[in-house]
Amino acid sequence: MASTRSIKACHPGIDKAKETLKLQGIQKKQLAENIPLSEGTINKFFQGGTIDIRNFKAICSKLGLIWQEIAGLPIPQEELVSEALQSDRPSYATDYVGSKNFTGRRDTLAAIHQALDKKNCVAISAVCGLAGVGKTEVAIQYANEHEADYPGGYCWLTLGDAPMISKIKAYAPGRGITIPDEFGGQRLTVKQQAEYFWRNWKPPEGLALVILDDLTEESWETYKEAKPTEKRFRVLITTRLQDLDPRTIEEINLDVLSPDDALELLSNTLTEKDDRIKDEPQAAQELCKNLGYLPLALELVGYYLVYEKDISLSEVLEQLKANRLDDEALERNQDPGADSPAQLDVKDAFKLSWEKFDSATRLIGQLLSLFDPVEISWDTVESISESLGWTVTDIKNAKKQLNRLHFIKKLKKDGAYYNIHPLVRDFMGMELERSGQADDIKGAFVEYFVAIAKIIPRAPTLKLIQSVKDDMPHLTELKERLIGAVNDEDLTHVFIGLARFYEGQGLYALAQPLLEQSLSVMGSRLGDDHPVVTDSRHYLAKIHQLQGQYSRSVNILEYILSKLRLDVGHIDAKVADILGSLGNVYYAQGQYKKAQLIHQEALEIQEQKLGNQHLEYATILGNLALDFTAQGKYAEARVRYEQALKIEESFVDKQDIDTSNTLNNLAGVYIRLGQYSEAQKLYEQALEQRKAILGDKHPEVAASLNNLASVLLYQSKYDAAQALFNQVLEIQKFLARDKHLEYAITLSNLAIIYKYKEKYGESEELHKEALNIKEKFFDKAHPSIAGSIYNLANVCACQKKYEEALTLFERSLEMRESLLGNDHPHVGQSLEGIASVYASQDQRDQAKHYYLQALKIYENKLGEYHPETLKCKDELAKI
Repeated sequence: MASTRSIKACHPGIDKAKETLKLQGIQKKQLAENIPLSEGTINKFFQGGTIDIRNFKAICSKLGLIWQEIAGLPIPQEELVSEALQSDRPSYATDYVGSKNFTGRRDTLAAIHQALDKKNCVAISAVCGLAGVGKTEVAIQYANEHEADYPGGYCWLTLGDAPMISKIKAYAPGRGITIPDEFGGQRLTVKQQAEYFWRNWKPPEGLALVILDDLTEESWETYKEAKPTEKRFRVLITTRLQDLDPRTIEEINLDVLSPDDALELLSNTLTEKDDRIKDEPQAAQELCKNLGYLPLALELVGYYLVYEKDISLSEVLEQLKANRLDDEALERNQDPGADSPAQLDVKDAFKLSWEKFDSATRLIGQLLSLFDPVEISWDTVESISESLGWTVTDIKNAKKQLNRLHFIKKLKKDGAYYNIHPLVRDFMGMELERSGQADDIKGAFVEYFVAIAKIIPRAPTLKLIQSVKDDMPHLTELKERLIGAVNDEDLTHVFIGLARFYEGQGLYALAQPLLEQSLSVMGSRLGDDHPVVTDSRHYLAKIHQLQGQYSRSVNILEYILSKLRLDVGHIDAKVADILGSLGNVYYAQGQYKKAQLIHQEALEIQEQKLGNQHLEYATILGNLALDFTAQGKYAEARVRYEQALKIEESFVDKQDIDTSNTLNNLAGVYIRLGQYSEAQKLYEQALEQRKAILGDKHPEVAASLNNLASVLLYQSKYDAAQALFNQVLEIQKFLARDKHLEYAITLSNLAIIYKYKEKYGESEELHKEALNIKEKFFDKAHPSIAGSIYNLANVCACQKKYEEALTLFERSLEMRESLLGNDHPHVGQSLEGIASVYASQDQRDQAKHYYLQALKIYENKLGEYHPETLKCKDELAKI
């Protein structure tokens, strides 16, 4: 019979099966659900129709019958012997032989054995977990591995919803035990009948293992009266329930597989010659993750791949993403030739639990399907539920029911957070779509999270970021899956709120795609010329600039500017705003004169439209001061910074980010004027404000630390400066900005310290690394590149590599004159560097020539008593 793929019951077998069904007090529909099989298959069995042999065995097993007897076939000699000779150890009554692909779970098997290895008591352990997580399989594997530890034999009862005593009565005849209904003229109670069964268990000595598979709420109600009480029994329960009885039952929660074990299970399911996992390792890992590492899902997909040899893992992954639980890869293979041990598909497994929930719990489960599954605040669930008019009692009861059957899992974070298996979420999402309240539930979810998005300001504080960070994954889910339910007025808040959240942490690369998506979604819905679309486009230009993508930023801003000038004319506050941003990009590119002209134009417009005491006016005034600073016009810059600071402090709290920026930039002017102590005070003040507003791990905080370290460097406080520069590098690495301009600047500053400490080799390497980053970052010549070349030349000169140093100084001079003009202090630096090389080689005339040129620039731009001027005079005097 081993090769037979289908079979039918004989007439005596059908009669016995019907009698057993009646004895257990269950209907055919319940039997179908408990196995589970379709009602059609169950009806064919009882009508003598031909069905799959695996289904035939499953029905007989569930009823506690010997399948060969029901089919009218000879019973194998070993089974007859085990029935007749009660001194032999009985085998456990299950047709499940276990999966040949069983993977991992070593810790779980060890934990089960430890829980059951107790003296002088009935040791009871329950393996609890989500449907499909492999509880029954673990029980089978444990029984097989520990056969020698239980000389008293095994008893396997698959309970389902049936009373436990009915399963015992159906099982007892096969073990040669006849349980009487009465004794001494009195009807025996359930407890007395169960005690009779366990007391007459054979062999009469030695530890015996009782496995109660698939304990449910219904069978749990009868468990206490029917469980074994003699100390030689060890009871292993598998159940979707948890928190059964902590006093007497040691629960072992069975979670999904680890990523490595999941990949191994998928690999083991395939044939040895199948190379798809080896050929597509990334897709294989993503496939396991997509299935939530659930053993049932992994095994079903594995067997699907066995029979679909021409499909790639990437294609299966895309199918699953598109179809989720409806995909054929997650359906139980009904091919009689398939050897998958899966008894049901994923949807059916979850459905068994879902049908246990009351209607209120199902509604809350449907709401949960809208959340990101990783971490859900139950306070948020309660808030949305209450807005829908659901009662507090129903909400609390739902949490209890969902948690008890593992549809939600409590996280350790003070018990107020839960997660959901991704496939469970998909299942509840399917139930939501079938619900008559889907629109109301989605509407309440959208309303709640749009309100969160609206409170995120242009420059969010660290406190605000912390207060909303748990909501952002769910707002992202809304953006991806429910954007159609958001009205036009709220549409912009979803994208802008998320972008501000990431920008506020310096995570510009995460903000950019959000704004690009917002342009597509809002443009198609509201039109490309709508004001909110223009605002998003402007914001995107800013994000491009912050990432050094200057040409993209300029193109966007010039496009907006041309459209605005056609719509509102040249003299408008919006035009000034765009001009201000455009000037900022040119400044970042090192085109300081061009930036100055644009900022001056913007400032004139702002003064006409808003007056000279407005915050927007102060912002552009500060930007103009930056232009002057970069051109060495320090007096002009200082006046404008002080004017901007006065306006900002009159409007807002002194902890505002704009105020800290102005303080920071004003300190930069003091450095260039040689007023280091004043600069240090302002940098410390700006750093304190930025930390309070932005937290410790932010690009602007790193910039403040860098500036503070620089002023310490100017004061020859090398150790203190080095410690700060190293702190900056750690922040920049944390923010994944180790290929960005700011990181290169920090490397350069650290290299300068190494030079002063005469660690020339380390200094040269850092300068080269910084120069390499800058040359990749900028698509053409830039003052910052010229600065790195100048620094590298200095280190070469210190190592007496005069020819190389001279070439580098001359290269920096040429670039600086081209970019900054002939009278910029940085040009003076390069001239002084060339002079120092000639002086080191005793070429006094050439040295004097270049020192005099540098001195003239310093005296004109920095003043007679600036440290750079005085240093240059000293060097000239030595010649």
